[in-house]
Amino acid sequence: MSELVALLEATQKDVHRIMLRAKTQNMVENDKRAKTHGLQTLEKEISAIVGDLRANSSLLFRRTIREAFKNGIRGGAQTLMAASLPYFKDLAPRGLNKLTTSVFQVIDRDALDFLAKYTVRLSGDVSRELRDGIKRTLLTGIVRGLSSEQIAKEMGQVIPDLESFRNAGGRVFSKAQYRLELIARTETLRAHNQGRVTFYQQVGVEKVEWLTLDDERVCPVCGPLNGQVFPIDQPLDQPRHPNCRCTHVPAGDFEVAEPGRKQKGGLKPPDEINRLAKVKATKRRERTRAFNSGDPAQLKALPSGQLAQLSIDEGLSLWRSKSELVAQLNRQNPAVDHSRLDGAALQATLRAANIGRRRDRSELLAQLKRAQAEMIALREKAEALTLSDLTVAELRELAKAYSVPVTVTRKDVIDIATDRYPKRDWTEVAGAELAALRRKMGLSTVKTKDQLIRAIEDRLGARLAKKAINRPTLRK
Repeated sequence: MSELVALLEATQKDVHRIMLRAKTQNMVENDKRAKTHGLQTLEKEISAIVGDLRANSSLLFRRTIREAFKNGIRGGAQTLMAASLPYFKDLAPRGLNKLTTSVFQVIDRDALDFLAKYTVRLSGDVSRELRDGIKRTLLTGIVRGLSSEQIAKEMGQVIPDLESFRNAGGRVFSKAQYRLELIARTETLRAHNQGRVTFYQQVGVEKVEWLTLDDERVCPVCGPLNGQVFPIDQPLDQPRHPNCRCTHVPAGDFEVAEPGRKQKGGLKPPDEINRLAKVKATKRRERTRAFNSGDPAQLKALPSGQLAQLSIDEGLSLWRSKSELVAQLNRQNPAVDHSRLDGAALQATLRAANIGRRRDRSELLAQLKRAQAEMIALREKAEALTLSDLTVAELRELAKAYSVPVTVTRKDVIDIATDRYPKRDWTEVAGAELAALRRKMGLSTVKTKDQLIRAIEDRLGARLAKKAINRPTLRK
């Protein structure tokens, strides 16, 4: 949570900085004299600053959701250990770590990806509301004849102290802080609970019991659910609502699956999960090796399941597009024009023709061969290519792929100042002094080509940045 507050504080400081600069340029103090392009520049800078917040908070949320999911897996294992169940009661810390990693490797990541994307989308909504709120407060303040200091006060501020935050009111920044912290708490708990459920599914737990904290704060929605038992494959939808505190524990009697023996039901030993993870890792290496070899014959030798998984690895769809489905119908019945079909009519026609939406083996192989050919061409180009050979647009694309801000942030200003004026410590510079320093060094809002290259290399390291040129991000 502290990282999230720090991101918001940095955004608030940057917005206040450009407000102070606007004051010196008479863009806010006297709106009649403010030039239209000056206000447009101010709005663009606000959008860029909030865009930085969105990019950085998205990266933070993705990492947080992933960590919470893994902690949920670990928590599920610890619950079985605490219950002294067979296979788990004597599990050592090293075995617990290995089991957590193995379960994470074995599971289908679709649920985790959905959680991360959903959370990022929610935080993106807050970023848009923050941007619009800042602009609205700015323009309203100009119309009312407020000074830049008064407008900044109208925007409110980020408040790390919880008690002070409760009395902050609904101003722009405090409202965004509340929304983002609420999303962080709720969705982190959702990822943690989903990780626990996923662990239980993998080891053979068949039922779970809903638990509230059974105190005076339990809400009418969750209270009746306390103690109810649900099948493990039934979605629990925990948390049930924002700030929900409910969780679950395994329920019922537990049979024990005998090691090395196939049987339906029963707890699986950790060694079995570790074995499955090892098999999955081996398959991943095989398909990656086949793709990176550049040899279409090695792709063709992969089983259909591996082709499907490799398509997912490479960001390729397993599903036919509408145009592909229509083409299939036209091949079956060329006398009929299917191009106007849509929605339910298209679905009904596809069912009647026994045409599915999922791509078959030949289609998966064809798209992987095209991707492989693009990879080879890009690799050949990249062998003689450096970051400086890329255009600014390509560098920005690469920067976004690795969550490197394309705007000049406070950290960038401090780093550049440290290089130019090494005799002074710039780490604490902020506000008006930071704005003055930015003007003194002639820094614009958006990074130049050299600054983008430095930022990418700082994030990835020179060697990895060189490799990053060959990533699918730049495939067009």
